[in-house]
Amino acid sequence: MASAVVASAMPAGHGMLDEVPAPHNEQAGESRTQIGDLPPELLGRMLGRLDADSLARTSLVCRTWRDAVCSHELWRDRLGRVLLEQLDALSRLGGPAVTPAHLHLALQGRNFLRNPMFRPGENTSLLPRLAAVAMAGGSSRWPSLGKWQRNAWVLNATVGKEVAWERAPLGMAADGEAPSGAAPLPPLPYPGSGSAPKRLSALMHRALHGLMALADVAPAAAVGAQPPQPALQPEPPGCLASLGTWSEVVQVVDLEWELQRRGLSAAQATHLLDAGLSLHLSVHVGTRLDAQGEYGVGLLLDEGDGGGDTPIPSLQSFVMRPTRHHSYAEREHMPGGAWERFETRVPAVPKGCRRAIVMLRGRRAPEADDVPEPATRFCGAKFSCAELVFG
Repeated sequence: MASAVVASAMPAGHGMLDEVPAPHNEQAGESRTQIGDLPPELLGRMLGRLDADSLARTSLVCRTWRDAVCSHELWRDRLGRVLLEQLDALSRLGGPAVTPAHLHLALQGRNFLRNPMFRPGENTSLLPRLAAVAMAGGSSRWPSLGKWQRNAWVLNATVGKEVAWERAPLGMAADGEAPSGAAPLPPLPYPGSGSAPKRLSALMHRALHGLMALADVAPAAAVGAQPPQPALQPEPPGCLASLGTWSEVVQVVDLEWELQRRGLSAAQATHLLDAGLSLHLSVHVGTRLDAQGEYGVGLLLDEGDGGGDTPIPSLQSFVMRPTRHHSYAEREHMPGGAWERFETRVPAVPKGCRRAIVMLRGRRAPEADDVPEPATRFCGAKFSCAELVFG
């Protein structure tokens, strides 16, 4: 039976990664000169100790560091041989210059899945060109504005009628205890997910609060003592809880559009998708303490729909071709009150593939008749912290 989920049209166009800021305004200064005059061997050893994200950001320090960060040797173990080999081909295609740091942020350092932490307030957004119209109160001129909404995770109503968005996993442990298994760590962020504005808002709120308490702060500052400042606590990941019977959500990722959005030209995006790169999908799955869980994870790769509103193929109707990939795995009788991490890897994305379709389905595992009913009907598997990146 064909799935009733419909893919949202995505606009053509591209923009730089939100994490790639404008070039730093370099000014001559003693500290800047001292940083830039480090011996190349010492600078190389320092940069070699950084993780990939930190290494990418050090290009903002000064021109000397920016040139050093472009060294292929620094990125050999971080990007891998296959990705480094693409840099020469990308430069011959024209378009924006692509550095190893940019390639890392575009393919490996940022998530291709929107709303990867399953937060209810971040699952729906307007396409950029119409967001301004809605904010200006012009939605009455667009009676079909809803079709321009871009949903990250879409409920497949042919499988289940409901899912529950939980800001924190419910029912996974008794009071005062922690669930078994490693708690899910936050996944890689999706570019432009809005975390930076939230941090800025929190800092502004703290500054305004400090102005109100200026009378208390000033005497302490006069004697050199500063009152302790509360640390900004990141919002914990949410999760998606399924029913006792099967529930399924789907996310469609236009890989070609995403790469262009991350600062690559259309020709560069096409080249990378046809270069046989690996693709990695992972998600954390949990269960309530009073119910065993069962879940399935599917990953479909195909040529895309050319921007149309055609139905997404279901697992049953998917037809294999040389330009496609299909994988599906199920886990039965997952213990109650536990977290586990599911992952799957496509060794080489088929040439001609332009779209990824991620399917998550869960339910309560069938149990004996004498087992007490859970306290909620959303007693199936829970999904949290999903990640889709190139290897």
